[in-house]
Amino acid sequence: MHIFGLPSFSIDLCLMVDNSSVGGRTPLVNCNPCSHILRGEFTRTVLLSLFMVTASSLTIDLVPQCALIGKNVTFSVRGINGKLNSFSWYLGNNPSASDQIINYVVGLTPPTTLGPKNFSDAIGLPNGSLLITNLKDQYSNNYTVQVQSDTANQASINLSVKPKCESGLSPGEIAGIVIGAVSGVGLIAGLIYFVCKYLNNRENV
Repeated sequence: MHIFGLPSFSIDLCLMVDNSSVGGRTPLVNCNPCSHILRGEFTRTVLLSLFMVTASSLTIDLVPQCALIGKNVTFSVRGINGKLNSFSWYLGNNPSASDQIINYVVGLTPPTTLGPKNFSDAIGLPNGSLLITNLKDQYSNNYTVQVQSDTANQASINLSVKPKCESGLSPGEIAGIVIGAVSGVGLIAGLIYFVCKYLNNRENV
């Protein structure tokens, strides 16, 4: 039985009190029906937040991570939820029609429509990624993709075109590696020396 839309168990619990008013007895449970509603709303809010985090898992990987002048780079899109229907790439962080590079609709022939910020080296790929060939310094910028699949989503990435790639290791780290390698070689040489000396001593006995 439901009373005013609340489950009957909440009302029954509220009736579990000592009818005697002597001594200022209080109910055994919280008889405020709003508490049950608030707990339900809290649970729904948590579940909705978890869903939004899952739906916002779209990411972009730079392949390769170092973008060299004259080379190619791919903005590899990952985390598309369900079937990909269409996607658009934009120049900058805030997608707008005036900043669109390409719009790609899966199933159309041809699938690509060029936007106002399109350049000939930008190529849309069927999986939602963007390939940029023959990299130039002026291509350094932020890029944003909007994806239409089972859920609409977007992500951004920064491209920094460089004349050369650094090793990624600091001079101190390189020195540490060299010292460690030399120490390792010295330890092995010392071990071999003592083993040979031990064997020679045994033969002389």
